[in-house]
Amino acid sequence: MLNTIQDVMRGLKPESPQTVGNMTVIPLISDIVDDAIASPEVLEMETLNYGTVVAYNTGTAEEKGLTISPLGNMVMTNKAAQNHALPNMKIIRKGKTVTFDNAACVQETQGGLIGRDRYRIMLLPLAIREDAIDRRKGHDYSKLWNFRDLQAAKIPTRAPFPHSVRSDL
Repeated sequence: MLNTIQDVMRGLKPESPQTVGNMTVIPLISDIVDDAIASPEVLEMETLNYGTVVAYNTGTAEEKGLTISPLGNMVMTNKAAQNHALPNMKIIRKGKTVTFDNAACVQETQGGLIGRDRYRIMLLPLAIREDAIDRRKGHDYSKLWNFRDLQAAKIPTRAPFPHSVRSDL
């Protein structure tokens, strides 16, 4: 059975257009809930060393089976630890672990590792994300420190929220 454009678009609502350079995207939003995909906030994250972040999908029985760690995801805490940005998108099934060995430290002067916990999702500011994507294959954890837009983006040195967002607290 062939679907018409009208069939495919049924139930979708356009949101505000988003424009970058010559490209404009109009998000189409649906009320359909996908029961297979959980919010990235089910992930527990930790840093093993500077530039290496491990993501654990520890979803409970009530939580859905897989989640997506988005491109440009930042693991941020207000504890004394080096916040990290993840340069790749990964799909992580419940009970599985993924290691990002090409993560980037966000602040040049903050030391310390991030302990395993659930953290609120923040994305790299758009001004930095494009350059960060271009450098994602490198394993130098300091690859974000010299960006021309890093200061202009005003990435906080501490997370502007409680470090943990565990649902059981």
